[in-house]
Order: sequence, then structure tokens, then C-alpha cells
Amino acid sequence: MHGPGDIVSDHRRHGDERACGQEAGFDGRAERLVGDAIRCWLEGYETGNINSWEKGWRLFSLDLGSERARSVVTELACWVRAVTSIAARRVEYRSSRDEARGFCADEMLAIRMIAAGQHNAIGTMRRCGRYLTGVTDTSSIEVATRRLAGALDAAGVHLRPEQIQCHVNCANAGMPQTAGSSSWRSR
Repeated sequence: MHGPGDIVSDHRRHGDERACGQEAGFDGRAERLVGDAIRCWLEGYETGNINSWEKGWRLFSLDLGSERARSVVTELACWVRAVTSIAARRVEYRSSRDEARGFCADEMLAIRMIAAGQHNAIGTMRRCGRYLTGVTDTSSIEVATRRLAGALDAAGVHLRPEQIQCHVNCANAGMPQTAGSSSWRSR
């Protein structure tokens, strides 16, 4: 199924059998690579600091090589731009200097959304998009998510399907469950 050199998440080797939504569930190699790069790209997009983007580029280029990393980073940049441009709220992330720390709720939602895109779980991808952005119409980011998921697949970075089997609220406790909630806004 996967080729030589592919980055495949395998949580079993870490002995991680805890409930979904806990940060430890996002510690596979593929999840760590994608999550750390998302963190760098969000930070760079928000601050305009090119060092954050360069760090994100290095993460992929060291693991994948420059050629395979190029399309992934291009799609990642498009995905971050799409998400932040429609978001009704700030998408949270931890500083890229906090590599040793786990992912925050929004970072876990982003990883889950991209995993759903890789595994064609459209309902989960849409729910993650809604929770992540606070808007109900996420069609523009669904396209960007599928493109990023495809680029990751082509580069051999495979997020595990278990990411999409958990209910979205495990990763983002306290977020609204319905579009009628006061913190949701349609665009």
C-alpha cells in the first residue's frame, strides 16, 4: 500500500491507546510533520515573519527532499490562506518555538481535517472546517484541503485513518455543536 520512504503514522509503536482527542493521539511521524508545518505556516501568515515559513519549508524538505516538498508546501500555503481568509475567528496555534509541546485544539482540528481529505471522509472534513473557522460554508477550504491531502499522498506522507474516526468534538472540546450557536456565522 505504501512505498519505500513513505512517512506513515503508526501510533501502536508508541503504545498510545488513549482516547481520541488527547494530544498524544497526534504524535505519529506524519501527524507531527504536518502539524508542525501548519503551525509554522499559520505563524508566518499571521506575523509576516519569513523565518516561520522557512522553518516550515525545512521540515518538509529535510524529510521529503526538495522536489517532493515543493508541491506539498505550495498546497500548504494555499490551504492556510484559504482557511484564514474565511475564518470568522482567529485560528489558534502554538508558537513554532514550542516544538516539544503538543498541539492545541485548532492544530489538531487542522490535522484531522487534512486526514479526512486524504481518506475521503467528506462529512468529517466539513465538520472540522466549520469548527476550525467558525463559518458554515466551508466549500472554498474543502477544495484546498483535498489538494493538500493529495499532495501529501503523492509525497508519501500518510495521516492515519484513525484521525477521522473520532468525533470532532474530542479534539476541540467546548466548540459549538450546531450552526445555530451564537459563535457561528454564515458567510
